[in-house]
Amino acid sequence: MWFPESTPLPNEDYLDTWTGQQVVDWIDNYDGDQPFFQWVGFPGPHEPHDAPKDYADLYRNVEIPIGERIPPEVPESGPLHTLMRWLQTTAQWEGLTDDIVQLLTRYYYANITAIDDQVGAIVEALDRKGILDNTWIIYTADHGEMMGDHWMLWKMLFYEQSATVPLIIRPPGGMESHTVDGIVEHVDVTATIEALTGIAPLPDNEGNSLLGHVDGSGGPTREVAHSENYGFGMFATDRYKLVVFEDTKEPVQLFDLQEDPDENVNVVADPAYADVVAQMLSDHVEPFLAIPPKRPAKGIWEVQAGRYEGNRHLAVRYPK
Repeated sequence: MWFPESTPLPNEDYLDTWTGQQVVDWIDNYDGDQPFFQWVGFPGPHEPHDAPKDYADLYRNVEIPIGERIPPEVPESGPLHTLMRWLQTTAQWEGLTDDIVQLLTRYYYANITAIDDQVGAIVEALDRKGILDNTWIIYTADHGEMMGDHWMLWKMLFYEQSATVPLIIRPPGGMESHTVDGIVEHVDVTATIEALTGIAPLPDNEGNSLLGHVDGSGGPTREVAHSENYGFGMFATDRYKLVVFEDTKEPVQLFDLQEDPDENVNVVADPAYADVVAQMLSDHVEPFLAIPPKRPAKGIWEVQAGRYEGNRHLAVRYPK
């Protein structure tokens, strides 16, 4: 567990600030003759939770509500037991008091605010250059953060706090904001970029363009969202979330998001949900695991989960 403390670096040298300013400098020097794609990857918000003092001071005395925190159900044995006990031990979960969670959250929010300022600086640079109304902006993240919920930290697991991420799309010129209630995945962002640029789709891309949802004309949404980590797979519909150990396809968690939105009760072994488990295995798990994954490389946990053959690496070939 990281104990948060502000970086000794000045604001302008903080990594997230520096990242944003590199983009601003690039925009200021852009000649405007060619279309561009600018991928901006802020390292934060991330441990060691070291937001600059000016940002940390914004939240220094702010009382942040801490909801009910119920420890997760840890199986007595099996692969999920191993993963969860490792995460609990590494995060020193028994020391995650409400006061510690408050402190961590303040620094987490401070880091987010630092990034917000840089996003604003990038938008201002686009406007200053006269190209804001000719630029698409897509804002998202790769994972969430447990931040003390379920007495856990970091990511790794498939609770909502970890598995869900923001997705904001602003078209050129902007538009009246609206929210789309539906299941999408990051592969849909890829398909959206392909559609708005007119480039050829990547081979085997299973994403759906979200442009219809942006302009209000509508478009497809998904029945299920998939996620994988450490040899486990998550399959989430609008009501249920099933987690399986991919090597054996053993169901290890099931949450009824309608009856239990906080995911406190694992009903995977509840006879009342046996048909739900069987249906999700048949409709979602089996078809998904039957498709060989195509990723830049393999991880040791994924090899152990049987998702790769020997030392085979699968390269992603991007269009030039």
